[in-house]
Amino acid sequence: MKASLKLACSIALSATALADNITLTPTQDNTIYLFGAGNRSNGAGGTMFVGVTGNGGSTRALVKFDVSGAVPAGSTINSASLQLRMVNVANTAAPTETQTVHRLTADWGEGTSTPLMGGGSGGIATTGDATWLNTFYPSMVWGTAGGDFVAAPSVTQTVGVSGSPTFSSAALAADVQSWLDGTAGQFGWLIKDDESGVSARVYSTREGATAPALTIDFTPPSSGIGFIYCSTSPNSSGLPATLTGSGSATAADNNFTVTATDLPPNQFGIFVTSQTQALPGAINLCLGGSIGRFTAPSQILSSGAGGTFFLSPDLTAFPQGNGSVPVMAGQTWNFQAWFRDSIGIGSNFTDGLEIQFN
Repeated sequence: MKASLKLACSIALSATALADNITLTPTQDNTIYLFGAGNRSNGAGGTMFVGVTGNGGSTRALVKFDVSGAVPAGSTINSASLQLRMVNVANTAAPTETQTVHRLTADWGEGTSTPLMGGGSGGIATTGDATWLNTFYPSMVWGTAGGDFVAAPSVTQTVGVSGSPTFSSAALAADVQSWLDGTAGQFGWLIKDDESGVSARVYSTREGATAPALTIDFTPPSSGIGFIYCSTSPNSSGLPATLTGSGSATAADNNFTVTATDLPPNQFGIFVTSQTQALPGAINLCLGGSIGRFTAPSQILSSGAGGTFFLSPDLTAFPQGNGSVPVMAGQTWNFQAWFRDSIGIGSNFTDGLEIQFN
């Protein structure tokens, strides 16, 4: 990969952002059971159930994703789809069943419970598990037994007896947007059917062979912040990795986000920063002087399936040398992202982004 430093004329970032996508796996999933004393759960099991099982008990699946931790604040959600991997079906269930996805309105837990036998009756709940009666067993309860959720489904989908059904709609995308914007609690979805007869479908969980997947297509917020001063050639994704800045360039606002896109998928990386620009050397580093590395545990990032990651650094504590320094009005800071890549020496850099803080 070749890079060039544009000293005479910086390239202003476009105010029109391009759409991006990312695929998330759940932070929690569980099954709640209308069975026995209402104290059954499946927090650590490899499967989750939707519908009425052979023993006559209703089951409902719960899934939760960390949208606000994966999609840059201020982004517009264009579409969202939830894919589940079916691994079994109740013996006497009909060949098709209608399932609905509902946005949950209360938080809930995932404990360490595991199901008995085939899982259709669940296991005895452990501390922190969601059950038919409890949001967090044993002390916190749902407002309504069976879960607190929006009555109108976000998606209605017919499922068969095998495969990987995908649930997608404008309402599902609106749920994701509300979680990102903070206008609704990020509690995930409840999945159910009409519970009128034996109907249960069994899906893999995040502890199972194939975790549920939430794929989000989004448009990052228009940047209008910063200048690209160091360009790059395509990496192993086939595209050059690019940085954009969003939020505010006012240091006192402490509201700045830097986003790397077009990275190789599922590779880890970090952001680096300096007040000094440099001509790129053999490793394509366009920073000079004292270079700070954002390497706190929460700052070591993965590009995921969508080939993107972002950081909203604390402007009062930029890493430099053996400590940290605050960003001050009037200072210029330069950024790149370092990431693993199969091209060259096994790692690579994005282009360079200059931010003039005021």
